[in-house]
Formats: sequence, structure tokens, C-alpha cells
Amino acid sequence: MKPKIYRILKNDYSTLLTIIIPVALALSAWVLKIYGNSSSFKRGTAALSAEDAPFIFGLSFFALVICAPICYYRIKQVKTIFENGEVVSGRVKTVWWIKDRGRMTYQYEHEEYSYQATVGINKNKETAGYKEGYPLEIIVNKKDPSRSLIKKLYV
Repeated sequence: MKPKIYRILKNDYSTLLTIIIPVALALSAWVLKIYGNSSSFKRGTAALSAEDAPFIFGLSFFALVICAPICYYRIKQVKTIFENGEVVSGRVKTVWWIKDRGRMTYQYEHEEYSYQATVGINKNKETAGYKEGYPLEIIVNKKDPSRSLIKKLYV
């Protein structure tokens, strides 16, 4: 059982952000370069002009340099927990949503100890069905049982 990178990006909010930030900046620079200034979007003088596009491209490159290692680290972290983890049962404690993002707290037991974890998630067909008390399969890091993942979100 291996986690799929697509599923990690789809359901893990922090990993998705590491992709969105540099891409959004690069797209903004391209749009600015192609369409010129942004005076039609704001009152008064132009906030940005086509001359600012190289700066925004540089900013997107800087964001890529920062975000790519974070994304790689998070994907590696998920894969490591799957490779060395143990499956236990757990339950959803709380779930709340703000538009398409949410936060879920779940509980599980491992070797006679009770643990609780909170995860930021994106709202989609799978995650929208989570309610309080919903049963979950949790993958627990054997070396550090406080580190865990919800199996269904990643496979």
C-alpha cells in the first residue's frame, strides 16, 4: 500500500499550497506581461505595470525555491509513515468547514495510549462525508505514535 502523489496533493492542504503559491505568482506575471498594466482593476494610477512582470517572475522563482523542498519533505514524510506505519482504528472527533477548506480532529489508540490529531483538509467528495463519530483507518508511525495519517485520504 503506497500513497499516491495525486491524492496527497488533493487532500493535504499544506502540500497543495506549496504548489499553488509559485504557480499563481508565475501566472500573475504572465498575465501582467501579456495584458499590460492593471489600471482597469484599481482606481487611480496603475498598481502594477508590464515592467513589473520580471520582478513577479523572480518572486515566483523565489517561492518555488522555498516551496519545492517543503513539498518534497511533506510527500516523503507521508511515504515514510506509510512504509513504516501500523494501521489502527480511530474515530472523527470534530470537523468544521470554511468554504472548500476544513479542519478535522480524530482520535485513535495505539499500544494502550490514546492519541488525538488535527489535520487540515480540502473539501471534496470523500472528505465532505466525514462527520463526528465516523470510523477511520489510521496509519500510525511506530517510532512516534503521535504522528499519524488517515489512510483513506492517501491511497
